[in-house]
Amino acid sequence: MAKRTTLADIAKVAGVTTMTVQRALKGSGGVGDELRRRILQIAEEMDYKPNVMASALKKGKLKVAAVLPDAESENQYYASCLWDGLEGYVENNSIFQIQCCKIPYERSPVNQGLAMEKMLEQCGDDIDGVISMGGDDPGFLHALKHLDDKKIPYVFIGTDYQACNRLCCVTAYNEIAGSLAADLFLNFVRRSDTGRILLTGDFSIQDQNQNASGFEKQIKQRNGNFEIVKLSNFGTIDSVSRSLAQFLRADMDVAGIYSCSARNTLAMCRAIDEAGKCVTAIGSDVFAENVQLMKEGKLSAIIHKRHYDQAYRAAQILVEYLAEKKKPVNPNEMIMPVIVMNGNIDCFIENRQWESRYTF
Repeated sequence: MAKRTTLADIAKVAGVTTMTVQRALKGSGGVGDELRRRILQIAEEMDYKPNVMASALKKGKLKVAAVLPDAESENQYYASCLWDGLEGYVENNSIFQIQCCKIPYERSPVNQGLAMEKMLEQCGDDIDGVISMGGDDPGFLHALKHLDDKKIPYVFIGTDYQACNRLCCVTAYNEIAGSLAADLFLNFVRRSDTGRILLTGDFSIQDQNQNASGFEKQIKQRNGNFEIVKLSNFGTIDSVSRSLAQFLRADMDVAGIYSCSARNTLAMCRAIDEAGKCVTAIGSDVFAENVQLMKEGKLSAIIHKRHYDQAYRAAQILVEYLAEKKKPVNPNEMIMPVIVMNGNIDCFIENRQWESRYTF
Protein backbone atom coordinates (compact mmCIF):
# COMPACT_ATOMS: atom_id res chain seq x y z
CA MET A 1 0.00 0.00 0.00
CA ALA A 2 1.35 3.45 -0.95
CA LYS A 3 2.37 5.70 1.93
CA ARG A 4 -0.16 8.42 2.70
CA THR A 5 1.20 11.94 2.09
CA THR A 6 1.51 13.91 5.33
CA LEU A 7 1.88 17.59 6.17
CA ALA A 8 5.53 16.91 6.96
CA ASP A 9 6.06 15.49 3.44
CA ILE A 10 4.62 18.64 1.87
CA ALA A 11 6.64 20.88 4.21
CA LYS A 12 9.87 19.12 3.23
CA VAL A 13 9.25 19.65 -0.51
CA ALA A 14 8.11 23.25 -0.02
CA GLY A 15 10.98 24.06 2.33
CA VAL A 16 8.72 25.39 5.09
CA THR A 17 7.44 24.23 8.47
CA THR A 18 4.47 21.92 8.93
CA MET A 19 2.67 24.78 10.71
CA THR A 20 3.02 26.94 7.57
CA VAL A 21 1.64 24.10 5.44
CA GLN A 22 -1.28 23.68 7.81
CA ARG A 23 -2.07 27.40 7.69
CA ALA A 24 -1.85 27.45 3.89
CA LEU A 25 -4.20 24.48 3.49
CA LYS A 26 -6.72 25.90 5.97
CA GLY A 27 -6.62 29.38 4.45
CA SER A 28 -5.41 30.92 7.72
CA GLY A 29 -3.45 34.16 7.95
CA GLY A 30 0.31 34.48 8.13
CA VAL A 31 1.01 32.95 4.69
CA GLY A 32 1.60 35.05 1.58
CA ASP A 33 -0.56 34.48 -1.51
CA GLU A 34 2.32 33.27 -3.68
CA LEU A 35 3.56 30.82 -1.03
CA ARG A 36 0.01 29.61 -0.37
CA ARG A 37 -0.51 28.88 -4.07
CA ARG A 38 2.81 27.00 -4.22
CA ILE A 39 1.94 24.88 -1.18
CA LEU A 40 -1.52 24.10 -2.57
CA GLN A 41 0.04 23.08 -5.87
CA ILE A 42 2.58 20.81 -4.14
CA ALA A 43 -0.20 19.24 -2.04
CA GLU A 44 -2.21 18.53 -5.18
CA GLU A 45 0.80 17.06 -7.01
CA MET A 46 1.55 14.81 -4.02
CA ASP A 47 -2.11 13.71 -3.91
CA TYR A 48 -2.50 14.91 -0.34
CA LYS A 49 -5.80 13.83 1.23
CA PRO A 50 -6.73 15.12 4.68
CA ASN A 51 -8.32 12.76 7.18
CA VAL A 52 -11.89 13.52 6.15
CA MET A 53 -13.48 11.17 8.66
CA ALA A 54 -11.66 12.74 11.59
CA SER A 55 -12.58 16.24 10.39
CA ALA A 56 -16.23 15.30 9.97
CA LEU A 57 -16.48 13.69 13.40
CA LYS A 58 -14.77 16.66 15.02
CA LYS A 59 -17.06 19.17 13.29
CA GLY A 60 -20.32 17.36 14.04
CA LYS A 61 -23.51 18.20 12.14
CA LEU A 62 -23.27 20.79 9.36
CA LYS A 63 -26.26 23.07 8.85
CA VAL A 64 -26.46 24.39 5.31
CA ALA A 65 -29.17 26.65 3.89
CA ALA A 66 -30.06 26.31 0.19
CA VAL A 67 -31.83 29.35 -1.30
CA LEU A 68 -32.64 28.35 -4.89
CA PRO A 69 -35.46 28.75 -7.45
CA ASP A 70 -38.36 26.39 -6.80
CA ALA A 71 -38.85 23.33 -8.97
CA GLU A 72 -42.58 23.89 -9.39
CA SER A 73 -44.52 24.49 -12.60
CA GLU A 74 -42.35 25.76 -15.47
CA ASN A 75 -39.34 26.37 -13.22
CA GLN A 76 -38.87 22.60 -13.04
CA TYR A 77 -36.99 22.38 -16.33
CA TYR A 78 -34.07 24.27 -14.81
CA ALA A 79 -34.32 24.25 -11.03
CA SER A 80 -35.11 20.58 -10.44
CA CYS A 81 -31.56 19.65 -11.51
CA LEU A 82 -30.12 22.10 -9.00
CA TRP A 83 -32.09 20.56 -6.14
CA ASP A 84 -31.25 17.04 -7.34
CA GLY A 85 -27.54 17.87 -7.46
CA LEU A 86 -27.60 19.29 -3.95
CA GLU A 87 -29.53 16.29 -2.60
CA GLY A 88 -27.23 13.93 -4.48
CA TYR A 89 -24.19 15.34 -2.72
CA VAL A 90 -25.86 15.19 0.70
CA GLU A 91 -26.87 11.55 0.15
CA ASN A 92 -23.43 10.53 -1.12
CA ASN A 93 -21.61 12.20 1.77
CA SER A 94 -23.57 11.20 4.84
CA ILE A 95 -20.35 11.16 6.87
CA PHE A 96 -20.61 14.96 7.12
CA GLN A 97 -24.07 14.77 8.75
CA ILE A 98 -25.41 17.61 6.59
CA GLN A 99 -28.71 19.17 7.60
CA CYS A 100 -30.12 21.15 4.68
CA CYS A 101 -32.61 23.98 5.23
CA LYS A 102 -34.37 24.49 1.88
CA ILE A 103 -35.74 27.94 0.97
CA PRO A 104 -37.24 27.77 -2.55
CA TYR A 105 -38.54 30.85 -4.37
CA GLU A 106 -40.14 31.72 -7.69
CA ARG A 107 -37.24 32.96 -9.79
CA SER A 108 -36.88 36.74 -9.92
CA PRO A 109 -34.34 39.16 -8.37
CA VAL A 110 -36.89 40.55 -5.88
CA ASN A 111 -38.10 37.09 -4.84
CA GLN A 112 -34.52 35.97 -4.33
CA GLY A 113 -33.91 38.85 -1.96
CA LEU A 114 -37.09 38.04 -0.04
CA ALA A 115 -36.07 34.38 0.16
CA MET A 116 -32.66 35.29 1.58
CA GLU A 117 -34.34 37.47 4.20
CA LYS A 118 -36.70 34.59 5.01
CA MET A 119 -33.68 32.32 5.41
CA LEU A 120 -32.14 34.72 7.95
CA GLU A 121 -35.42 34.93 9.86
CA GLN A 122 -35.95 31.17 9.81
CA CYS A 123 -32.38 30.06 10.50
CA GLY A 124 -30.90 33.07 12.25
CA ASP A 125 -27.20 32.56 12.85
CA ASP A 126 -27.74 28.84 13.41
CA ILE A 127 -26.29 27.90 10.02
CA ASP A 128 -22.78 27.02 8.94
CA GLY A 129 -23.02 27.96 5.26
CA VAL A 130 -25.34 29.00 2.41
CA ILE A 131 -25.77 27.95 -1.22
CA SER A 132 -27.62 30.30 -3.59
CA MET A 133 -27.36 32.04 -6.96
CA GLY A 134 -25.55 35.35 -7.40
CA GLY A 135 -27.75 38.45 -7.58
CA ASP A 136 -27.85 42.17 -6.91
CA ASP A 137 -31.28 42.77 -5.40
CA PRO A 138 -30.99 45.07 -2.34
CA GLY A 139 -32.59 42.44 -0.10
CA PHE A 140 -30.14 39.85 -1.37
CA LEU A 141 -27.14 42.14 -0.79
CA HIS A 142 -28.37 42.98 2.70
CA ALA A 143 -28.47 39.27 3.49
CA LEU A 144 -24.94 38.80 2.14
CA LYS A 145 -23.67 41.59 4.39
CA HIS A 146 -25.21 39.82 7.38
CA LEU A 147 -23.49 36.57 6.37
CA ASP A 148 -20.19 38.42 5.98
CA ASP A 149 -20.56 40.07 9.38
CA LYS A 150 -21.20 36.69 11.00
CA LYS A 151 -18.40 35.06 8.95
CA ILE A 152 -20.83 32.54 7.45
CA PRO A 153 -19.43 31.32 4.08
CA TYR A 154 -21.60 31.13 0.96
CA VAL A 155 -21.27 29.66 -2.52
CA PHE A 156 -23.10 30.63 -5.72
CA ILE A 157 -24.44 28.39 -8.49
CA GLY A 158 -25.28 29.33 -12.07
CA THR A 159 -25.04 33.12 -11.84
CA ASP A 160 -22.36 35.18 -10.12
CA TYR A 161 -22.02 38.40 -8.16
CA GLN A 162 -18.35 39.14 -7.67
CA ALA A 163 -18.59 42.30 -5.56
CA CYS A 164 -18.94 40.27 -2.37
CA ASN A 165 -17.03 37.77 -0.26
CA ARG A 166 -18.45 34.59 -1.76
CA LEU A 167 -16.27 31.53 -1.37
CA CYS A 168 -16.74 30.39 -4.95
CA CYS A 169 -19.15 30.45 -7.88
CA VAL A 170 -19.82 27.33 -9.96
CA THR A 171 -21.31 27.91 -13.40
CA ALA A 172 -21.34 26.42 -16.85
CA TYR A 173 -18.93 27.70 -19.48
CA ASN A 174 -21.81 29.77 -20.81
CA GLU A 175 -19.99 31.43 -23.70
CA ILE A 176 -18.67 28.03 -24.80
CA ALA A 177 -22.24 26.69 -24.65
CA GLY A 178 -23.25 29.39 -27.12
CA SER A 179 -20.19 28.76 -29.30
CA LEU A 180 -20.99 25.04 -29.47
CA ALA A 181 -24.57 25.81 -30.52
CA ALA A 182 -23.27 28.12 -33.26
CA ASP A 183 -20.83 25.48 -34.54
CA LEU A 184 -23.61 22.90 -34.65
CA PHE A 185 -25.91 25.24 -36.51
CA LEU A 186 -23.28 26.07 -39.14
CA ASN A 187 -22.54 22.36 -39.57
CA PHE A 188 -26.23 21.67 -40.18
CA VAL A 189 -26.57 24.27 -42.98
CA ARG A 190 -24.77 24.82 -46.27
CA ARG A 191 -22.01 27.42 -46.49
CA SER A 192 -23.97 29.30 -49.16
CA ASP A 193 -27.14 29.54 -47.05
CA THR A 194 -28.30 32.93 -45.84
CA GLY A 195 -31.11 34.20 -43.66
CA ARG A 196 -31.85 34.94 -40.05
CA ILE A 197 -31.11 33.00 -36.89
CA LEU A 198 -33.37 33.66 -33.92
CA LEU A 199 -31.98 33.67 -30.39
CA THR A 200 -34.56 33.25 -27.64
CA GLY A 201 -34.06 33.53 -23.90
CA ASP A 202 -34.16 35.99 -21.04
CA PHE A 203 -31.05 38.01 -21.74
CA SER A 204 -31.39 40.03 -18.56
CA ILE A 205 -30.19 36.87 -16.79
CA GLN A 206 -26.40 36.65 -16.65
CA ASP A 207 -25.90 33.07 -17.83
CA GLN A 208 -28.29 33.37 -20.78
CA ASN A 209 -26.75 36.67 -21.86
CA GLN A 210 -23.27 35.10 -21.82
CA ASN A 211 -24.63 32.13 -23.76
CA ALA A 212 -26.09 34.41 -26.43
CA SER A 213 -22.83 36.38 -26.61
CA GLY A 214 -20.85 33.21 -27.33
CA PHE A 215 -23.32 32.22 -30.05
CA GLU A 216 -23.22 35.62 -31.77
CA LYS A 217 -19.44 35.83 -31.67
CA GLN A 218 -18.95 32.38 -33.20
CA ILE A 219 -21.50 32.91 -35.97
CA LYS A 220 -19.88 36.22 -36.96
CA GLN A 221 -16.39 34.71 -36.93
CA ARG A 222 -17.28 31.67 -39.03
CA ASN A 223 -20.02 32.88 -41.35
CA GLY A 224 -21.16 36.44 -41.96
CA ASN A 225 -24.11 35.39 -44.16
CA PHE A 226 -26.56 35.11 -41.28
CA GLU A 227 -28.29 37.91 -39.46
CA ILE A 228 -28.88 37.22 -35.77
CA VAL A 229 -32.15 38.42 -34.24
CA LYS A 230 -32.31 38.36 -30.44
CA LEU A 231 -35.79 37.92 -29.01
CA SER A 232 -35.64 38.44 -25.25
CA ASN A 233 -38.59 36.33 -24.15
CA PHE A 234 -39.53 35.59 -20.57
CA GLY A 235 -42.97 34.43 -19.58
CA THR A 236 -45.03 31.30 -19.65
CA ILE A 237 -44.30 28.67 -22.28
CA ASP A 238 -47.66 29.50 -23.90
CA SER A 239 -46.96 33.24 -24.15
CA VAL A 240 -43.41 32.78 -25.46
CA SER A 241 -44.53 30.20 -28.05
CA ARG A 242 -47.24 32.55 -29.34
CA SER A 243 -44.71 35.37 -29.67
CA LEU A 244 -42.21 33.19 -31.50
CA ALA A 245 -44.88 31.69 -33.80
CA GLN A 246 -46.05 35.17 -34.75
CA PHE A 247 -42.51 36.14 -35.70
CA LEU A 248 -41.99 32.93 -37.69
CA ARG A 249 -45.20 33.44 -39.68
CA ALA A 250 -44.22 37.02 -40.55
CA ASP A 251 -40.61 36.26 -41.50
CA MET A 252 -40.04 33.77 -44.32
CA ASP A 253 -36.25 33.97 -44.07
CA VAL A 254 -35.62 32.28 -40.70
CA ALA A 255 -33.03 29.50 -41.05
CA GLY A 256 -32.96 28.36 -37.45
CA ILE A 257 -33.57 29.07 -33.77
CA TYR A 258 -31.37 28.61 -30.72
CA SER A 259 -32.96 28.70 -27.28
CA CYS A 260 -30.54 29.71 -24.51
CA SER A 261 -32.94 28.50 -21.82
CA ALA A 262 -34.58 25.20 -20.92
CA ARG A 263 -38.09 26.66 -20.62
CA ASN A 264 -37.92 28.47 -23.96
CA THR A 265 -36.80 25.29 -25.70
CA LEU A 266 -40.31 23.90 -25.25
CA ALA A 267 -41.83 27.20 -26.42
CA MET A 268 -39.53 27.23 -29.46
CA CYS A 269 -40.54 23.73 -30.60
CA ARG A 270 -44.22 24.49 -30.09
CA ALA A 271 -43.89 27.73 -32.10
CA ILE A 272 -42.19 25.95 -35.01
CA ASP A 273 -45.09 23.46 -35.13
CA GLU A 274 -47.73 26.19 -34.92
CA ALA A 275 -46.08 28.24 -37.68
CA GLY A 276 -45.66 25.16 -39.88
CA LYS A 277 -41.95 25.85 -40.37
CA CYS A 278 -39.06 23.48 -41.04
CA VAL A 279 -36.00 25.08 -39.46
CA THR A 280 -32.94 23.94 -37.50
CA ALA A 281 -33.75 24.04 -33.78
CA ILE A 282 -31.13 23.77 -31.03
CA GLY A 283 -32.31 23.67 -27.43
CA SER A 284 -30.90 23.82 -23.92
CA ASP A 285 -30.61 21.18 -21.20
CA VAL A 286 -31.86 17.64 -20.80
CA PHE A 287 -35.21 16.74 -19.25
CA ALA A 288 -38.01 14.33 -20.18
CA GLU A 289 -39.85 16.68 -22.56
CA ASN A 290 -36.65 17.63 -24.41
CA VAL A 291 -35.68 13.98 -24.74
CA GLN A 292 -39.03 13.28 -26.42
CA LEU A 293 -38.64 16.28 -28.74
CA MET A 294 -35.22 15.01 -29.75
CA LYS A 295 -36.52 11.52 -30.47
CA GLU A 296 -39.34 13.00 -32.56
CA GLY A 297 -36.82 14.94 -34.66
CA LYS A 298 -38.07 18.36 -33.55
CA LEU A 299 -34.73 19.23 -31.97
CA SER A 300 -31.53 18.94 -33.98
CA ALA A 301 -29.34 19.06 -30.86
CA ILE A 302 -29.28 20.08 -27.20
CA ILE A 303 -26.59 22.03 -25.36
CA HIS A 304 -26.64 20.53 -21.87
CA LYS A 305 -25.17 22.89 -19.25
CA ARG A 306 -25.16 20.23 -16.54
CA HIS A 307 -26.93 22.00 -13.69
CA TYR A 308 -26.85 18.84 -11.59
CA ASP A 309 -23.06 18.92 -11.67
CA GLN A 310 -22.99 22.63 -10.87
CA ALA A 311 -25.05 22.15 -7.71
CA TYR A 312 -23.18 18.99 -6.70
CA ARG A 313 -19.82 20.74 -7.01
CA ALA A 314 -21.03 23.87 -5.18
CA ALA A 315 -22.18 21.72 -2.25
CA GLN A 316 -18.86 19.87 -2.26
CA ILE A 317 -16.85 23.10 -2.14
CA LEU A 318 -18.91 24.51 0.73
CA VAL A 319 -18.87 21.34 2.83
CA GLU A 320 -15.15 20.73 2.34
CA TYR A 321 -14.49 24.28 3.47
CA LEU A 322 -16.72 23.90 6.53
CA ALA A 323 -15.30 20.49 7.51
CA GLU A 324 -11.66 20.91 6.52
CA LYS A 325 -11.13 24.65 5.91
CA LYS A 326 -10.20 23.67 2.37
CA LYS A 327 -10.52 26.71 0.13
CA PRO A 328 -11.13 26.22 -3.61
CA VAL A 329 -8.00 26.86 -5.68
CA ASN A 330 -10.11 28.78 -8.19
CA PRO A 331 -12.94 31.04 -6.93
CA ASN A 332 -14.63 30.68 -10.34
CA GLU A 333 -15.27 27.07 -11.34
CA MET A 334 -16.84 26.29 -14.68
CA ILE A 335 -18.41 23.05 -15.88
CA MET A 336 -17.98 22.20 -19.55
CA PRO A 337 -21.30 21.87 -21.42
CA VAL A 338 -22.10 18.70 -23.35
CA ILE A 339 -23.57 18.33 -26.84
CA VAL A 340 -26.50 15.91 -26.74
CA MET A 341 -27.93 14.28 -29.85
CA ASN A 342 -29.81 11.08 -30.62
CA GLY A 343 -26.58 9.11 -30.48
CA ASN A 344 -25.98 9.80 -26.78
CA ILE A 345 -29.30 10.97 -25.37
CA ASP A 346 -30.13 7.57 -23.85
CA CYS A 347 -27.24 8.12 -21.42
CA PHE A 348 -29.23 10.92 -19.81
CA ILE A 349 -32.73 9.45 -19.55
CA GLU A 350 -33.75 9.30 -15.87
CA ASN A 351 -30.09 9.19 -14.89
CA ARG A 352 -28.90 12.66 -13.98
CA GLN A 353 -26.01 11.27 -11.95
CA TRP A 354 -24.48 10.07 -15.23
CA GLU A 355 -23.10 13.55 -15.76
CA SER A 356 -21.16 13.50 -12.48
CA ARG A 357 -18.77 11.02 -14.05
CA TYR A 358 -17.89 13.48 -16.81
CA THR A 359 -16.63 16.62 -15.06
CA PHE A 360 -14.04 18.55 -17.07
